[in-house]
Amino acid sequence: MLGAGGLGHLAIQFLHKMGHRVTAFSHSPAKRALIERLGGAFAHSSEAERQTEYHGEFDFILSTLNVPFDIDSFVRMLTPQGQLCLVASPLKQLSLSGGLLNNSRRSIYGNYIGSRADTTQMLAFSSKHGIAAIVDVMPLARVNEAIERVRSRDVAMGLVLESQGAAAPAVPTLDRESHGSSPGGAMKPGTTPLVPGFA
Repeated sequence: MLGAGGLGHLAIQFLHKMGHRVTAFSHSPAKRALIERLGGAFAHSSEAERQTEYHGEFDFILSTLNVPFDIDSFVRMLTPQGQLCLVASPLKQLSLSGGLLNNSRRSIYGNYIGSRADTTQMLAFSSKHGIAAIVDVMPLARVNEAIERVRSRDVAMGLVLESQGAAAPAVPTLDRESHGSSPGGAMKPGTTPLVPGFA
């Protein structure tokens, strides 16, 4: 996993519950405890000298980063048939050394939006295994404050605006304390996602 923010922390949960061994790369050591509680192992993405330890290690790498990163370093971590999937679009062009794909069947590709059937299956899996987004919850009346928090990057994972009195089916939740999110909490019924947080 590249990134452990709004998308990344969900992906860690899904991959772990599917039975995969998960290593999550993040530039923030403060996320180590959260990553480990969600079922992953923490790896510091800024320590280039340690990244060589992972050369040829991974069958699959999922990137949730929308910031520039050294794609060559992570392609080197793939097995000869490994796959790198980009589910977020970096704001600047990435530069890849084509030679890293020689003598291998490595592949790099993007994501697609799942069908209704895919979504239904995903929600059922989430409900069965207790997978949920860790979010900050604010009342809809404080929407301007919420927008300013997002702009100033004062959001740990994601931010949800809660519409008072709205009825919605129950969703799986994560205990705030056991997942190390502060001041965030789990998504609650009757809430409307505003924007994702930052990886």
